[in-house]
Amino acid sequence: MDEDLIVLGAPAETPAAGGEVSDATEAPGGPQAEGGEVVQPGTEQADPANPTPKPDAPKGEGEEEGEAEKPKKRSGIQRMQERIARLEAEKADLLSRSAPTGDSGDRKAAVEKEIGAPPKEADFEDYAAFEDAKADYRLAKALAEQRLNERDAHASRAQSQAREAAIEAFHDRMDDAREKISDFDTVVKGAAEREIKPHVQELVVDSEKGGLLTYYLAKNPAELTKLNGMSPLQAAKAVGALEARLTLAKPNKATAAPAPAKPVTGSAAPGPDPSKMSFAEYEKWRAGKR
Repeated sequence: MDEDLIVLGAPAETPAAGGEVSDATEAPGGPQAEGGEVVQPGTEQADPANPTPKPDAPKGEGEEEGEAEKPKKRSGIQRMQERIARLEAEKADLLSRSAPTGDSGDRKAAVEKEIGAPPKEADFEDYAAFEDAKADYRLAKALAEQRLNERDAHASRAQSQAREAAIEAFHDRMDDAREKISDFDTVVKGAAEREIKPHVQELVVDSEKGGLLTYYLAKNPAELTKLNGMSPLQAAKAVGALEARLTLAKPNKATAAPAPAKPVTGSAAPGPDPSKMSFAEYEKWRAGKR
């Protein structure tokens, strides 16, 4: 239902062809406060969560005058991308070291699934035959482990490529939202230090409305806190419900109807009415018209 929609971004005024832009239209690049009100430069209110920084205290003895400025904090998107890259690198490292040197755990089960269980001496009457079987098994085991390692590496590369494609698509959705919501960067940067759990982060990145979700959660920290406290399955359901409700404000189209015609005014007296003339007056009037 329409009343359940969450509309993001103030509606922009679309002027009619040849018409004038409304005075209420926001100036390009002008910052906005929540609720769509235009904030004039120099009149922004201080954010309680991000108070105005105080002037630096005088430098003590031994401090250099030319001390470099502190690096700027990374944006929430940069932090998200770096965290994803770090997790992928850790996973790739674990996969590269996943083949154990001994026969234990899942790798042993995977190898035996490929080539069967190792030979047992009790199954051989001749000890020499048993030794030959063990040698053959060691060779088969080495080849099986090599195949398993190649499969793991291929799966890891495929997953990494899929994640890179998902992140690139997410950046495109962020750009789309940035073009349509004037205070997008301001709101998102203001939420850069908020915690976002990995499973919630993955849901936002993979969402078709990832840009709108990022803006909405940055503007509504209580919703982000709720998602962080949910299980992956619960969070997936909640994000799906949000996706169905989030929408962009539609532009207000100005009417293209022409202005009403002004009534004809003038000081000239109305002309004679032929219907009220005598025949002689009519003939005289008609002769004057020729």
